[in-house]
Amino acid sequence: MQAYRLTILLILQISAQTLHGEIPSLSVSPDLNSKTLSLSGQGNPAASHRIEHSRSLNEWWPVFAIRDSPSWSWDWDQTNEAPASQFRLVDVSPPVIATHASWKNQIALPSDPFLSDPVVGTGERFDPVEIRWVKFAMIIDGLPEVYFQRSSDYQFHFQFAAERLSPFSGMDSDTFNNVSLYRGGQKIVLGAVLWAPDHNEFGIQFVGQDTYPREMLHFLYDTVVDRIAKPAGCEGFYMPTYEQAEAAQEEQPYLVAHGIEVSSPERWIGGSVCYAEGWALGRLVFVEPKEIENAYTEGTLLPTDILLTTGIPAELPFVAGIITLAPTTPNSHVAILAQSYGIPFVYLREPNEQLSALNMAGNEIVLRTRGYNCTIDVFDVDGIEMAYRDEIVALKAPLPLSITPTKNYGAIAIASLDDVLPEDIRFIGGKAANFGFLRREIPKNSPNAIAFTFDLWNEYLNQMLPGGKTLRTEIADRLARLSWPTNIATLDSTLREIRNLIKVDADFSATQKSAILSELSGFDPTRKIRFRSSTNVEDSGVFVGAGLYDSFSGCLADDTDDDSKGPSHCDPDQPKERGVFRAMRKVYAGFYNLNAVIERLRHGIEESGVGMAILVHHSYPDEIEAANGVATSRTSGANYLYTDMVSQVDAESVTNPSGGSQPEIMELFRPRSWAQNSLTHRQRSNRLLLGIDTVMEWEDDYQYFGNMFLNLNDAFKAQSAELGETTLEFEYKKLTDGKLIIKQLRQVPEAEGRPAAGIALVNTPTNLKIFQGESGTLFGNHRLKSLWKVESDNRWTDPTKPGGNMMTAAELQHAPQGNVINRTGSPAIWPGARHGTLDLNGQIYSQDLWNWPSDGGNTTFELRMKMPTGTGYQLDPVYTTGDFRIEFWAKYSIALPNINWQGNRPTTSEFALLIPGSITDPLPDGAILKTREFSAKGGIEIDSSFYWPPHPTGPTAGYTAPLEKWVGTTIKGLTPNPINLTSYFSQTYRPGHHNFTEDFLFEPGLDPGVSKAIISALEAKNIRMIFCSFPGGPGSIKAVGFDGSIWDL
Repeated sequence: MQAYRLTILLILQISAQTLHGEIPSLSVSPDLNSKTLSLSGQGNPAASHRIEHSRSLNEWWPVFAIRDSPSWSWDWDQTNEAPASQFRLVDVSPPVIATHASWKNQIALPSDPFLSDPVVGTGERFDPVEIRWVKFAMIIDGLPEVYFQRSSDYQFHFQFAAERLSPFSGMDSDTFNNVSLYRGGQKIVLGAVLWAPDHNEFGIQFVGQDTYPREMLHFLYDTVVDRIAKPAGCEGFYMPTYEQAEAAQEEQPYLVAHGIEVSSPERWIGGSVCYAEGWALGRLVFVEPKEIENAYTEGTLLPTDILLTTGIPAELPFVAGIITLAPTTPNSHVAILAQSYGIPFVYLREPNEQLSALNMAGNEIVLRTRGYNCTIDVFDVDGIEMAYRDEIVALKAPLPLSITPTKNYGAIAIASLDDVLPEDIRFIGGKAANFGFLRREIPKNSPNAIAFTFDLWNEYLNQMLPGGKTLRTEIADRLARLSWPTNIATLDSTLREIRNLIKVDADFSATQKSAILSELSGFDPTRKIRFRSSTNVEDSGVFVGAGLYDSFSGCLADDTDDDSKGPSHCDPDQPKERGVFRAMRKVYAGFYNLNAVIERLRHGIEESGVGMAILVHHSYPDEIEAANGVATSRTSGANYLYTDMVSQVDAESVTNPSGGSQPEIMELFRPRSWAQNSLTHRQRSNRLLLGIDTVMEWEDDYQYFGNMFLNLNDAFKAQSAELGETTLEFEYKKLTDGKLIIKQLRQVPEAEGRPAAGIALVNTPTNLKIFQGESGTLFGNHRLKSLWKVESDNRWTDPTKPGGNMMTAAELQHAPQGNVINRTGSPAIWPGARHGTLDLNGQIYSQDLWNWPSDGGNTTFELRMKMPTGTGYQLDPVYTTGDFRIEFWAKYSIALPNINWQGNRPTTSEFALLIPGSITDPLPDGAILKTREFSAKGGIEIDSSFYWPPHPTGPTAGYTAPLEKWVGTTIKGLTPNPINLTSYFSQTYRPGHHNFTEDFLFEPGLDPGVSKAIISALEAKNIRMIFCSFPGGPGSIKAVGFDGSIWDL
C-alpha cells in the first residue's frame, strides 16, 4: 500500500486579554493508517477555542470550535485532503451578547415562532409551495455559537447585527458588508435556514461574495444543524447561494463524503418546464454546455439532432429540439428562438426523467410537449424505418420567409425615430423600425435614438479591397459555394474570414467618418453609445431572430481626440480606446455570425436582399441598472392581455443568463375593463436577499410596466389592423434613479410548421391500466380490470379512415372468469378477430373486436380508439398508442350483476377506460393517502387505504380524484381470520362526482396472497365479492354471490 505523507504545522494564536495566565496548548496524534489526525487541546474554560486550517499559511479558516470547556479533542479526517495541512489554535474571549427576545441559539422545526411568513414560491405546474426561513449569524470570535434572529423583528442581517450583536453595534452597512461578505478580515458569517413543511425538509445557506473553503463549510453546516431540533424523518441539505453555487458543485464529492447533500430550493419550488412547445424526431446527443459550439462545428452535433445538455449557454446553434437538465430563463434568446422555430425546449427536473433521457443518448427519439400543464414526452423510436422517419422529419423543414428586401433611404441616417413605422424595416431594419412605437407611445420611458440606414451598409460593402474586388463581391464569392444543408465546419471557417474582412481589412472612408460623426453630434461624447443590430431578417412579423446578431458600445470622444492612445474616455477601466467606428464595424461583422447565416440558409433567403442597419442610443452602464427583464404580452380576443415579466436584479441578463441564475417570474392579467393589472408572483429571483421578495417595487413598478405594455399593444395592433391575436416581446430596465425604461419591442410570430396529411403513428411499447376514476361503472371497471403492454406499427394513419389494426402486439393480464390469466398475440389474430371504423355523430373510432369466453358467456371484446378531430394533429402529428383515448368494451350473452344508485341493474354491455401506466410505477410527489372504514352488523369491519394523485394545479372547474395506487384492504368478520387484500385485481375503486360518493368492490379470490382456507370459507357463504359505498349508512356493504345474487351485510 502506498505510504501516506502528512505534513503538520501547529501554531498558537492567543488573545492577550483572555488568558489570565493560562497558556493554551494543542497536541496532535496522527494515525497514518486510517488517515485520521486527532487534535487535543486545553485552555481557559471561559474562552472560545477554535482550530483553524490552512493549506499555504496565507489564508486561514475555522474547522472546529468549542466554548466553556477547559479541554477538548477533535478528529480531522484526512481522506481526500492535500498532504500538507497547517493548523493553528485561536483562543479569544467570546463577545458578550445581551439576552433579548429577538434572538436565540436554537430553533425547533416545524413551527418555531422565529420562522418567517411564507416566501413566494411555486411548484410543479405553478402549484404554490410554502417555504419559510430563519436567518442566523455566527460571530467568528464566538464560535460555535449561532444567533438565530426573529424574522418578524428583523428581516435583514445588518439590522439585527447592528442592534443586537455588540461587536457590530452602530456599524454602518458598508463596513458591515466588508466584515461579513468577504473572507479577508471576516468577523461574522451570515446565513439562513430554509424550511419546506410540505416536504419535511430544510436547507442551510451561507451568505458571502467570496467562496467558503470546503472544510470551513463542513464545519459551519454541522454547527448549524446541531442547533436545529427536527421532526422525525426530516432531511437537511446545503443549498448554496448564487455566489457559492459553482464552488459547491465542484466540491460536491467532498461534501457528500462528509454527509452533506447539495441541493437548492428548486427541489421544492420547481418542476419540469416547457420553455417552448413543439415536437421533434431525431438523434439524442449529449453535450456539455462548454462543448456545444465545438461539437456543432466538428459535426458531432447536427442541426437534425436533439440536444441533451446540463445547462443552457447564452446562444445555441439550430437543433431539432433541446433538453436541459438544469433550469434556465423562460424568456432567454434561446427560448424565444425555439418558440418561433416550433422546436421543443424543455427542462427535465425529476431524477428518473433525467436518467431515462441520459440512457437514450445516441438513439433516435421523439421529444414532444403538449398542453397548458406542460406534458413532456421523451421516448425511444430507435427501430423506426429510415424512409418513414425522413417523411416525418420533412414536416419540420422551414417554410419560405416573406422578407421585405432592403432599400436605400437616400441618406445614411434617420435623426429621429419618432415617426418611423413597421414598413420602414426596408430602410432601417426591424429593431429600429419598431422603435417608433416606443418613441410615440412612451417618449419619457424610452431613450432618444437615431438609426443608420442600409445606405451606409451598402456604401461600406461597395468599398474596394486591396485585391481589386469590392467587399460585397468578396463576400458573395465566398458564400456562393455554400448551400443548405452544409458542412458546418467549412461554413464556420468561411464566416470567420468574412467577419475579419469587415472588421479588420475594411473601414469607413474619411467622408463616411465625417458624416457619421455629424449624425452622432447630439450624443454626449464621453458617455458610451450603444450600436444595436437592426436587420430586415429580424424583429418582423415573419421572423424574430432574437440573439442572432450582435450589439456593441463605442465612445465618441475616443474617435475625436486625434490619437489612438487609451484609456477610453468613456470608461477609464478600459486600457484601450473603444471608438464608435470600431463598434459599428463589429455590428456589421455580426451580420455574418454562424447562427444568423444558418437561419438565412435554412430559409433560402437571398443575400442580395438583406443587410444590416444600426439602431443607436446611449448605453445603460451596469452600475446604473437596478433591474432588467423581458416581457411577453399575448392578446386574447379584443378584451384581455396576458403578460409574463421575467426580471432579474441589477444588470444580470435574463436574455443571456449566467449559470445558476434564477429570475423572477411575474404574471400580469389585464381585462380592458379593469383599471389595474392582476399580479401573480410565480417565481422569486435567487439573487434576492431573504426578506426581499420582488426585484422591483411592489406593486407600483409592475403596474406601471403593465400599463405601458397595454398601450404599446394597442398601438401596434392599430398600426397593423389585419393582426389577430398577437404576441409582443419587450426588453425593459429599471435604473437606480427609479426610472422605468422599455428599450425594445418586437413581434413574436407564430411557430413555423408544415401541416401533416395524417397521423404519424410511431411504435413505442406502452403499458396500459384501468382508470379508476369518474369513468365507466364500478362493476365494469372491475370485470374489465386488466394490464396491457401494447405495440403498434410505424405508419401514416388517416384519422377519418383509420385502416388496419392500431395494435400489432399485446401482452394482457385480465380475469374474465374469476381468475387472472395471461394472454399474448394481437387483436388481429385473436378468435373472431375483425377491424372496423365507428362513427358516433362525427367522432371516429378505430375498432378491434374479437371473442373470448367470460362470466357473461360468449363475449365480444373490443378496443375502441378515439381518433383526433379538427386540424390540431396536422401541426402535432406524432402519436403513440398511449396518446389515444382507449376504451375496453365487453358485450355479454348473459347479463351480469351491476349495482348503481337504482340498485342491482344487470347489464350485458360495459366498458373501462385504459390509460398509460403500470402498477409498478412509483407514486408521484405529493400523492395523497386516503383511508376508508366500513362496518356492518355481525362484527364486519372493512378498512381500505389508497392514494389519490396530487391535487391538480392551474385552472380547474371542479375535480374528481381518481385512485392512483392501492395500499391495501383488510376485511374482518366474514372469515375466522382477517382477509388482507393487496393486489391490483382484487380491489376496485369508482368515485362519484367530486368524490362526494365512492364505491368499492373487493374480490378476495383474485388476490394471490389470500389463502385457500379463506377462499373456501367465502365459497361456503356464497360470497364472491364485497361491495362498499362511502360515506356509508344502511345497505352500504353488500355481498355478491357466485350465483350473481346480491344481499346486504
